This record gives sequence, C-alpha cells and structure tokens, in this order.
Amino acid sequence: MCIRDRVSTQSTWGDKMKKDYYSDWTNHKNKTHAETWRKANLSYIPLFSEKKMQGPSPFVTWLPVREIFQESGYCDYKLLLGTNDSSSRNYIYIAKIRLALEERTNTFYDLIYPEAGNGVGERKTLLESDETLTVETYILHEGPVCRVVPMPQNANFLGSSSKNGDIHIFEYTRVGNADKMYLLEPEPEIRLNGLKAQTSAVGWSRASLGKIAAGSSEGKLCLWNIEKSSGANKYSISHDEFRHSKGITDLDWHQKQNVFLAASGSDIFQFDLRTFATPTLRIGAHESKISSIRFAPLEENMIASGCEDGAVCIWDWRNLAKRLWTLEIHNGPVLGLEWHSSLPNVVSSYSADRKLMIVDLNKIKTIPNPAQLGHPEIVFSYEAHSTPVTSASWNPEEKGVIASIAEGDTSLHLWPVSYTHLTLPTIYSV
Repeated sequence: MCIRDRVSTQSTWGDKMKKDYYSDWTNHKNKTHAETWRKANLSYIPLFSEKKMQGPSPFVTWLPVREIFQESGYCDYKLLLGTNDSSSRNYIYIAKIRLALEERTNTFYDLIYPEAGNGVGERKTLLESDETLTVETYILHEGPVCRVVPMPQNANFLGSSSKNGDIHIFEYTRVGNADKMYLLEPEPEIRLNGLKAQTSAVGWSRASLGKIAAGSSEGKLCLWNIEKSSGANKYSISHDEFRHSKGITDLDWHQKQNVFLAASGSDIFQFDLRTFATPTLRIGAHESKISSIRFAPLEENMIASGCEDGAVCIWDWRNLAKRLWTLEIHNGPVLGLEWHSSLPNVVSSYSADRKLMIVDLNKIKTIPNPAQLGHPEIVFSYEAHSTPVTSASWNPEEKGVIASIAEGDTSLHLWPVSYTHLTLPTIYSV
C-alpha cells in the first residue's frame, strides 16, 4: 500500500508530503545522505544485511517462530511480506532468515537476560551470504495486499486486508507452498465481508480467540468472530459495525482485555466488545491526523500514538485526556510505531523523513521538556533508507533485531539495536 493512501492530502502536512517526500524520492541528496550514513555507521553494526525482496512490500512482520539447530550453529526465523501491485497477481509470502549462533560476554544483553547463563549471552549474526531472500511459502491473494497480521494465539492463522475491503483468513501451513503460485484463484480459509474500501487497519484480539477487527478508508469499522464459522457459513460470518465520517487509519487491542482503540482523523476511539456499536470513549488526541496507535505489550496502561505533524505521543490509557509526553522527533509524518517486545520502556517510530527512531522512555521520565536538551530519549536514529520508511518490526524471538522496509524499495534491511544504548527496563506505574 502506498503511503499516499495513508496520509491526508487535505492538510498542510499532506501538501508537504506531496512536495517534499514523493517528488524527492530519486533526488540525489536523499540517496547521498543514506550512503554517507551507511559508510559512517554500518561498520559498527555487525549484523546489518540488505536482502532483495520479490518486489516492494507494504509491510514487514516477524512471525513468532524460531528453529534452533544447535549442532549446526544457526537458527531460522520467519518474516511475513506481501506484494501490492494492481497490474499483476499478488501474494503473501513467508521468507526464512538464518542467523548464526555466537557468544558474547559482559554486555547489556546479559543484564536483561541472565538466564542465558553465567554472564554469557547469545548474539546472532547473519549466516547467509546470498543477497536474495529465501522464500518458503507463497499464498495467492485476491488483489494488492495492504496488511497481514498473525493471530496471537496461533501464528499459523493470518488475517490479511486488501484494497477492496475484504478480510481473508489463511492457515499458511495448509494453503501455502511454491506450487500455489500457479493457482487461478486464492484459497482463503475464511472470507470476511462488510468493508467496501481500502483497509489498512486490522488486528486480532489478544484476550479472546478468533476475534478480529478491521477499519477502512470509508470510515467503517467491523468486528468478526471466526470461531462462529463452520462449513458453508465460513464465507458469510455476521459482524458488528461502527461508522464514522472519517477513515480508520489504525487500531490496536489491549493486551489482556476485550477492548481496542481505533484512530480516525485526529480522534482516538475506544471500543468495548460488549457495546461495540457505540464507542465508550472519544477524544481529540492530536491536532493533525493520527497514523498509528499501539498499546505497550508489557505495560498495559501505556499507549503510543503517531501523527502527520511528526509527533509521537505517550498516553496513560486510564486517562487519555492528558498526554504523558509529546516527542517531536520527526521532520515528516509518522507512518508507524512498534513497542519492543521485552523492554517496556523502548518504542520505535518510523516516518516519511526516511528515519527510524529508537526511543528510550526512561531517559525522559524526569525531564519536563526533553526537546530542550537535544532529545536524549533518542538512543538510535537509523537513516540507511533513501525513501520513506513504511514498516518495521522487532523480532519477538531475537531481542533487538529489527527488519525495516521503505516505500518503493525492493530491499529489506535487517539490523540490531545495541543494548548498551538503553537503560535497564522499568515497569511503569503511571
């Protein structure tokens, strides 16, 4: 999905996006900056790798899968990617990343994960020399793929969204393999109807098995329970819905409760599944359009949101009327956010300014206005992409490894964040 579809063009920032970030993609200045940054920094990033994908992907997501081959000295991980080409067939595909096992001592990693044994942790470096991704699974998809999310309770089930609004549920271990590239029609396990426009906001409930919500650019939000599907009924599952005058740009579920938040325009809506048709809360959270919203996985009361004006805001879910912090760290619209899966104080944000920022909230906990001190909360700024960064994902099985992609680029970047930059984890009581 092109980021033009995710950023409003009816605002000052929308106009700035069109002027400064789209027409500038092939600008020599942007490419030169990325190349200069690489030369200056990549020698300090031993794991960095750039892999060629099947084509530009609108998203990248690590699957929570790790296969360890101790005798051979490596382990395999899996990545979800997709194609978004309106002129040809489209696929969800699963790529394998092989990392070598190596020892390292006296590192921050050992302070966080002492169970690794006697001060010795594990570090992974890329074992593969091939510059092309190894694809294990292809799943034929109906239309361009906008987003794919694995079910938290069973990652074999994938929920995908497309430009026509339908949500497809695949069991990738059953339907996906190289031979599926030659199918004439997609074969989803379940097809969820109700949305009629491009859908980029989709997410599974973490507290209830089989519940999935999705929102579209037409301002409609639907909720389904696939546990109610069986036989011929799997293509006609009933749904609850909510309508709004503005498009739904993102949504995310609470870690433990049947509650989720949805972003629409400059507003944040809160929904409880018991009264889905009417949101339990609505606040005007930002001055400009919200592009991303995420619950922290380890601190259930903390939320991060990003918007077109380049700000990342941190909230207490119990009191959304007041922000905890406003981090003005980007020079362009924020396109997405991801919390670290093991460190509750670490969040990443990526933007149309071609940068991916790693923020340590512990560094600003006692600072009233961190911007006056040069943003000490930014522990790392990744600037190796020459076009807007459209997706990034922390590896849940290998702490500190990030996969990132950029608009219109066929290269997947794999790189680690040094734990020496980060402070010890703190579970907030905010």
